[in-house]
Amino acid sequence: MAAPAAPPEFSAATPAHGDAAGMPHSGCGSAAIWKSSSTGALGHVFGFLQLSERVQAAAVCRAFRQAVCDAFRSLSSLDTVSFGSRETAESVCAWVKRAVFPWPQLTRLRVNLAVDAGAAYSEFILALPPDQLRAVSLHGLCRRSEVVEALAERCEGLESLQFCLRGHQGHSVRFASLLTRCSALTQLDATDCPFANDGLLRALAAAVAAACPSLERLELRGSPGVGADAMRALAASECSASLTSLQVPATHIGDAGVAAMAAACPGLRQLDLSSVRGLGDEGLAALAAAECVPRLSLLGLGGMGAGVTAGGLASVVSRAIGLRTLKLPSNRFCVTDDVIRAAASSCTGLASLNLRGCGSVSDAGLLALATARHATLTSLELEFCIGISDAGVEALAEHCMALEAVSLRALVLAPISLAPVRALVERNTRLRSLIIGQAGDMATLQAFAASLVAARPGLAVGW
Repeated sequence: MAAPAAPPEFSAATPAHGDAAGMPHSGCGSAAIWKSSSTGALGHVFGFLQLSERVQAAAVCRAFRQAVCDAFRSLSSLDTVSFGSRETAESVCAWVKRAVFPWPQLTRLRVNLAVDAGAAYSEFILALPPDQLRAVSLHGLCRRSEVVEALAERCEGLESLQFCLRGHQGHSVRFASLLTRCSALTQLDATDCPFANDGLLRALAAAVAAACPSLERLELRGSPGVGADAMRALAASECSASLTSLQVPATHIGDAGVAAMAAACPGLRQLDLSSVRGLGDEGLAALAAAECVPRLSLLGLGGMGAGVTAGGLASVVSRAIGLRTLKLPSNRFCVTDDVIRAAASSCTGLASLNLRGCGSVSDAGLLALATARHATLTSLELEFCIGISDAGVEALAEHCMALEAVSLRALVLAPISLAPVRALVERNTRLRSLIIGQAGDMATLQAFAASLVAARPGLAVGW
């Protein structure tokens, strides 16, 4: 593609009216309107300009002239464009067709496909150089395919692709075709995509093997069509050596998929298997034996099914010695004090722990955590942990001086009283966020929260 043409030129050919008259400039009126105008509105106005035009800001207030020039420069140097309406899309398309804005800085594009402006989006994308875009996010209801097809022609430099789309299964074919052309892709996020299935992931695996062996981050959150076959295909591809982050909550990969990926991905640093269907102790045993587990900094094992026991979880956690973040929410029965003790003794750098809804955790487990990890723990979620009482919070107040955020939602007043919570706030000078929930008498809780905030400026108390 030929080098982009220069944008129109702005100058002041004659003295501005306000300058000549010696009038003061308050920065209000028309100048203020230009300064605060949206990108879409400014682009619509500038879209009428021709490349050869020289725009003269004469006989106007200096502030007005400066505001217009600043607006033009800011549009020309944008590195991110977000399309959220038909009007914005059509205005931007007009800029491109008139070649007013070469936009050499533009590398990031966010498109809402729920807006029925596929033609405008496509024209904009096709007007860009083939290797300019680095990150693209597509979201909404995918009604038309023009944007995906246009993107396939301009994805040579694409490093990050996100699509959070609702639509029919046929979209998997289009995106599979797109993925085979993304030779520089390092991050793929297919969150909440009903059409993300084994076929799409097999296409990704083929693309990785053929052209993009540098995939580092893969997110398939909330895509139930993804199963064990997809994980086996990815495990057998070249990306298994480069993957550092794998997020597959609410997929159907099961024991076989977890075992395949765990064995094939020694470089994993982040792994989220929350609510994975078909995952039991067999899959967790394979994970516990994997080379990557001691190097993990983040591990998500929330919402485990009936096939997971406390022993299975403890076997993984006890080997994950490098964890900084451990997420175990919505495990009412399988997260017990034994699992907490395993984390407390093995995860020496643990900073964030989510135990929301873990009703089998008791004060004994919390005491073990508080005494072992008092120097590192900064964030703790205990919402709906009905086995925790005053003694558990007193242990936090006595030992955990590094805590910055604590959630006790649904526990304060039932079964936790106010005294240990006040002690936690008074003794911990680093605490910045406290959630106490809405259990019990609201008037009492509101007065209690107000007294905490008054005694500790900067503390945020939420419900």
